[in-house]
Amino acid sequence: MEKNRTESETSCEEAARLTAEGAAADDDDEAFDYGALPPPPDGGYGWVVVFASFMCNLVVDGIAYTFGIFLPELVKYFGEGKGTVAWVGSLLSGVYLAAGPIVSALCNKFGCRAVCIAGSLVATTAFVMSTFSKSVTVMMITYGLLGGIGFGMIYLPSVVAVGYYFETRRSLATGIAVCGSGVGTFSFAPLASILLNEFGSWQNANLLLAGLILNCAVFGALMRPLVYPKAPLNIDPGVHSSLNLEALARVPTVPNMPGVPTVPTLPTITEAKVIDETNEKKVS
Repeated sequence: MEKNRTESETSCEEAARLTAEGAAADDDDEAFDYGALPPPPDGGYGWVVVFASFMCNLVVDGIAYTFGIFLPELVKYFGEGKGTVAWVGSLLSGVYLAAGPIVSALCNKFGCRAVCIAGSLVATTAFVMSTFSKSVTVMMITYGLLGGIGFGMIYLPSVVAVGYYFETRRSLATGIAVCGSGVGTFSFAPLASILLNEFGSWQNANLLLAGLILNCAVFGALMRPLVYPKAPLNIDPGVHSSLNLEALARVPTVPNMPGVPTVPTLPTITEAKVIDETNEKKVS
């Protein structure tokens, strides 16, 4: 009787211990952050991110470094000296690079994709507002300051996002991405001249450039963040699966039928008590 009691109690205690260990393991899996430090794939979708970064750099630097094409038109429109009007383009180029520390903090908090999309919306709004400027001061605020902030929110995430997707090929991928700055610099100069000649005013040309900046929202949407894939759960009974007792309980078993495997189950506390009482009656 004492032997049967000990075996039943040991079986129940072992089942409870394994179940508790499995629950603790599940808690550890839930506490683990699968989104932290994902491994770079070094290819695959990373090349799409490189293309998106290339296009963002092309648009941002292409527009920023072709302000000189608009300078004679702006001098004539505002009736100010070239030195005063040149402050507009200088603010644009200076602010979008000087905003790096702030934009980097935003990228750490909200991610490269969200910051890039928000930056394209800010820069597009700034360029549209600049067409209504009646003085150089308003142009500095809209085109130079707000536009520079928007460009900074596009430029930095587009460079940082490439680093998440590459490790061994990071230098090649980053080189291709920043190559967009050079392509945009020499391709947007003739484009700006064509826009001024075809549409007759710098306001209309700026509206078209605002439309090009809005495309950076699409490129920013391609910069999806890397996350760890969820680890598949082990549904088979074993040491690392907390015995999966509920699944075993749902399996119908018919004893003593040929061809039907029986599933071993652990005795419950009630069954153990019945066995003990029967043994005590036999002994008495």
